[in-house]
Amino acid sequence: MPTTRSSEPLSVVERWEDVPAFASEVDEQESWNTHCLSDTLLGEFKPVPKEGDDDLPPARNGPVRRMA
Repeated sequence: MPTTRSSEPLSVVERWEDVPAFASEVDEQESWNTHCLSDTLLGEFKPVPKEGDDDLPPARNGPVRRMA
């Protein structure tokens, strides 16, 4: 069951070592409902090239259409 974010401030994660190995997607969601990454950690993210990389496929050239 999805949880909602409270009005409490989020705890800031300052080090990657402080991000646990989540047992499930529900556990991960519950954790990120109360935590966020620091600006320093967010600054470590790099754009993914349009052609993709080792982890992600190439970017789409247009909207995804649903099959009828």
